[in-house]
Amino acid sequence: MQSAPLLFCLIALLTSVNGGHSLLCYNNGGPNHAHQTANCGTSGLDTCWKFMGTIIDANRTVIRGQLTKKCVKMADMLGWTFGSNRGFRKPMGQNACQDVTSLLTEPDILTGMLCLCNDRDYCNASSNTRIPWPLMIGFSLVFFFTVISLQ
Repeated sequence: MQSAPLLFCLIALLTSVNGGHSLLCYNNGGPNHAHQTANCGTSGLDTCWKFMGTIIDANRTVIRGQLTKKCVKMADMLGWTFGSNRGFRKPMGQNACQDVTSLLTEPDILTGMLCLCNDRDYCNASSNTRIPWPLMIGFSLVFFFTVISLQ
């Protein structure tokens, strides 16, 4: 019976970590404004990525400090690899940001930071930073079970 509170604490901790990663991903993706939202709609695209850095477009125009958002399927993104066009490439992970160099995305070339969030709401949230609900639930459960275990 002593293991039940420990199990709940572990679940709460994992929930908190997941929420924290989501918030970090959102914050690292750059500022958010109404005209920069990614309108995913009901097209089956279940997440989005955000990019902040330098874009070289098809006309070879260099755009620095650009924030770009795009809706994608999570399954497609998890297998996408980054890095140079040659050699070892590290696969992209959920709730993560990676520095990319000369990433070819037809017709643009990206150099900067690309973030893959776990929910399109993190790409389209208001400009106010908010604590995600998994993080709040996790902290609440950890606090609750800590108090119970101390009695």
